Amino acid sequence: MASRKTVLRSACGVTLWRTELLADGSVAATAYILESLRTPEKPGFGSLAEAEDAYLKEVALSEESDFVAGRLGRH
Repeated sequence: MASRKTVLRSACGVTLWRTELLADGSVAATAYILESLRTPEKPGFGSLAEAEDAYLKEVALSEESDFVAGRLGRH
């Protein structure tokens, strides 16, 4: 089974990905994955609305983080 990974949004060290599992040329399943410089966890979501909400919250937390600012060279 193949997969396709697409960046939906990215800001302040936070990236929201759509991952699609492909079977016989069509999408068999879709998941949304959140990655952040602030935390090693990569939570997954089944709905885009839930993933977007988590993304916006994580961007807000990352904007306040000295650790993220240092990683992004914003000192």
